[in-house]
Amino acid sequence: MIGAAILLMTMLQATTAQAQIAPSSPPPEMAQAAPAVPTPIPSAESDAPIFPIGPIGSWEVDRDTVGACAVSRNYGTAERPETVTILSGAIAPKLAIYVVSNAAGAEPRSGTGAAILKPGASIDGYYSSFDVPARDQHFTVMYVDRTGFDGLAAARTLTIKADRTTTIAAVDMKAAIETTDDCRVKLYRSWGIDPARFDFGKAAPTPLGGGPLTWISSDDYPAAALRANIQGRVVMILTVGKDGVVNACHVVVSAGAALDAVSCEIMMKRGSFAPAKDAHGKPIASWAIMPVRWALP
Repeated sequence: MIGAAILLMTMLQATTAQAQIAPSSPPPEMAQAAPAVPTPIPSAESDAPIFPIGPIGSWEVDRDTVGACAVSRNYGTAERPETVTILSGAIAPKLAIYVVSNAAGAEPRSGTGAAILKPGASIDGYYSSFDVPARDQHFTVMYVDRTGFDGLAAARTLTIKADRTTTIAAVDMKAAIETTDDCRVKLYRSWGIDPARFDFGKAAPTPLGGGPLTWISSDDYPAAALRANIQGRVVMILTVGKDGVVNACHVVVSAGAALDAVSCEIMMKRGSFAPAKDAHGKPIASWAIMPVRWALP
């Protein structure tokens, strides 16, 4: 089940952290924002299980060489396990926590939620959830700030409050998250960039208008790439000025000359950010990591 979680995790990430552009599809829609009227969830204390479910097996590490690092572990029982996957993306100082359980015919939902450490803090976040009937699986993904987990060492349990409530024993979880941090640093270095530029404790520029999901349309697919049946993922390092304008674009993961060129061209022309700010709230120049997947039907 862990393998399935990692496999589908990549699919989920495509709708939240990157644009996926197909030549014959309609323009992509913004998929990361929470709904205008979030689905309410119970209060943090009202229906959390009294006893956490314990782990079975150990944490397994998965390194995605194009932009993410993850660890996964099964909880509960071998007959009905729940898989928890923690992903540290290269896009923003956030964690994505995936919980894979048995499907129950639930409709897709999204809204506000929380990750609750006991003892410790309650970290606000937002979630999306859906069933995968063919696999008899239900996916819930919670997005929370990475810095909220700095106190994880003292926590005995972690509760994910979303469409469902899952409480797990926080066994070895601090070390697991630190593993994803270390993986992320190695990933940056493999791209030839200084990890300090993207330190989790520093502010980052925020894409405006939905980011590449709305900056790029299917009409942008290069004709040369179409003729050659070329597709793939481009990961770029963008230099963002204190005015939020993209001043430079450097490709660190290539999908071929044509797709690389058009990706950077679009970022330079259409990319727009709310600039990063220093400790005093003043806009500063910074960097952003931006992936775009170009896909043929």
